[in-house]
Amino acid sequence: MGTGQIRLGWVWLPVRFQFALFAGQGYRHRIEVVWWERTVLRADELYRDGHAHMKLPFSSVSHSPRIDQAANVALWAESVWVPSALADDPRIRWQELDECRAQLIVPSPEGQDAITFVFDPETWLPARVEALRYKRPSDVTKTSWQVDLQEWGEFRGVKVPCKAALRWLDERQPWLRLRVTSVSYNLDDSALTTMSI
Repeated sequence: MGTGQIRLGWVWLPVRFQFALFAGQGYRHRIEVVWWERTVLRADELYRDGHAHMKLPFSSVSHSPRIDQAANVALWAESVWVPSALADDPRIRWQELDECRAQLIVPSPEGQDAITFVFDPETWLPARVEALRYKRPSDVTKTSWQVDLQEWGEFRGVKVPCKAALRWLDERQPWLRLRVTSVSYNLDDSALTTMSI
């Protein structure tokens, strides 16, 4: 759970969020734009069994192979919050690219996807995650996507990112900035359908 900012055009708006992640299986994202403690816009995204369902403030998306692919990449990239999932899942494999970069090969609706992890040479913690994802259901080609892991903290004895910025690289700046304030582990999968902010 946490707070942050979302960019709509050139305007940054305050948000609060709650993400539930079942590493390698599915996730639920709930993001609310808040104004004076009141929710003014809400986005709800569920990825489960290889399919994404998105309820956005002005539209909904379901049954889109391109959005399914994008959600699958996000699922594996978010595993930095559950580091053990990146070590013991038999469906994935790592390839070293150079001293500070490694590529994670993951199963995908299209066969497989590659996600690049860039490590800080001083701390050896991931500093950035990069991948190609479809940005919209109608896109023909994928867009470069990046998550900057800007700060790390410890929650319940696990060191994970506590500040991140998400960006499509065809845009000049991030579209979402997140600050994690709370992390819970070992919840049952009802969080995918029952969680609320």
